Amino acid sequence: VEVSCESEGWYPQPELLWSHKNEALTSSNVKYDRDSTGLYSVHSWVLVSNSSEISCSVGVANQVTREVRLKLENHQSSLREASEPSSDGWVAFGILVVLVVLAGAGAVYFRKRCKKSESGGDQPDETEGLLPKGRVAPTALSEASKHYVNVELMDT
Repeated sequence: VEVSCESEGWYPQPELLWSHKNEALTSSNVKYDRDSTGLYSVHSWVLVSNSSEISCSVGVANQVTREVRLKLENHQSSLREASEPSSDGWVAFGILVVLVVLAGAGAVYFRKRCKKSESGGDQPDETEGLLPKGRVAPTALSEASKHYVNVELMDT
C-alpha cells in the first residue's frame, strides 16, 4: 500500500520522518517546495504492507513537530467478506418467491371463481325470468278451488 504525507506552511525547511512501530523508515522520495511568501511545503510517500501501523512526523529541529499515525488493516479480507453472498439476500429472495407463489395461487382461485359464476354455478342467473317463456294455458277455476284451504288466525 502506498501512503503519502504532506504538510505546508513551514519556515525554515522542515524535516519529514516516517516510522513503523517506533522504528525509523527511510524514504528516498521527499520533495520540498517553497511558495512565493517563502514558506516551505514537504511531500513524501512510502510503500508498506497491508497490515501496518505507520506514522509521519514533520517539524523543524528544536521546535513544534506535527505527527500523524495510521493503522492500516488488511483490506483483502474485507473485500473477500464483501464479495461473499450474505444470508440477508437469500432471505429476501425466499420471501419474494413465497409472495409470487401466493399471488399466482390467488389469481388461479379468482379465475376459477369467475368462470363458475359465468357458467351459472349453484345460483340462478339474475336475468333469467321466473315464469316460463311462452303462453301459459289458463287454469280452470274449478281446478283451483279444489286446492282451497280456509286459514283462520286466532289471537292468543
